[in-house]
Amino acid sequence: MRADAAGADEVCVRVTAPPDGGKANKAVCKLVADALSVPKSRVEVASGHTARRKRLAVETDAASIEAWIAGLPVC
Repeated sequence: MRADAAGADEVCVRVTAPPDGGKANKAVCKLVADALSVPKSRVEVASGHTARRKRLAVETDAASIEAWIAGLPVC
């Protein structure tokens, strides 16, 4: 985890899926969903579909996300 230029939390993830036909986006959503213990249908790419940096929309409580982010290493 790190902060972006505006000071917002930014999480670094890596997936092995190729950026072909949305496979990498799906892999990122599944990885985050698994980490937060929510169904993958509750995580979607809100912006950055074709970019390396993405903004995700996650349907869960803020406390769960904050606790997950607090436990991540700095990247």
